[in-house]
Amino acid sequence: MHIYVPMPPGTPYESGVLFCQIVATLVAGKHPRAATVERAVERRPADTVYIDYLQNIRGKTIACAYSARASAFAGASTPLRWTEIGERLDPRDFTIATLPARLRSVGDLWAELRRSRGVDLEAAIERAQTRHGKSPR
Repeated sequence: MHIYVPMPPGTPYESGVLFCQIVATLVAGKHPRAATVERAVERRPADTVYIDYLQNIRGKTIACAYSARASAFAGASTPLRWTEIGERLDPRDFTIATLPARLRSVGDLWAELRRSRGVDLEAAIERAQTRHGKSPR
């Protein structure tokens, strides 16, 4: 699963990478039984989700919205609402065959992100510092 966070135009590459690292580290720290940023598979706690903030470094790619994915069931990269994500989410429900009906039903969920001004990184970091007991700058 890719979580897409739009950045404002002109955001320095390094700022985006650092923001993703901070978010991943906070999530893994808050939920250590469920998530980890440990890259070495053999050192990861069992049954944890690896949060790969390094997927954002130069040279890495992500699947664009609505693209076909390499899978035996012809999966399709499909934007979801947060309310759709749960324990019973099955990637086989999102295929090149089911995508047209989904688009007719829920519309283009990616459209709002394309129009977004992006995340205010300073405000997000200050909120995180306040929530986690550290005083903002």
